[in-house]
Amino acid sequence: MKVFLLSQGTCNGCELEFHACFAPRYGAGFEKAESIEQAEVVVVTGCGTEKASVSARREFKKSWGKPVLVGNCAINGGIFRCRHPRIRGKIKVVGCPPRPEQIIAAIEEATKCPK
Repeated sequence: MKVFLLSQGTCNGCELEFHACFAPRYGAGFEKAESIEQAEVVVVTGCGTEKASVSARREFKKSWGKPVLVGNCAINGGIFRCRHPRIRGKIKVVGCPPRPEQIIAAIEEATKCPK
């Protein structure tokens, strides 16, 4: 299974935890996709600026992968109180930042449910 990280830009806490999923300690069982078109699951982090959010939504439209929203910023704006349009998804990982175990479980859940 291939996973792509789509960051809308914030503090990078969620991105660090996402990359920790690939450490030997967790043994995630999936690999990073080189481009969004190859991904089966798209991990969305952050809320960023209006420009970053619009760009992220444009990139996500190229994907056929299922979205997994990681972190409070991607879900509801988080501590930054972002108001820009965000990518919507059914699978959400709450936390600031969430633990790698939670992210891995959400990615595995995404592969089981329909888009």
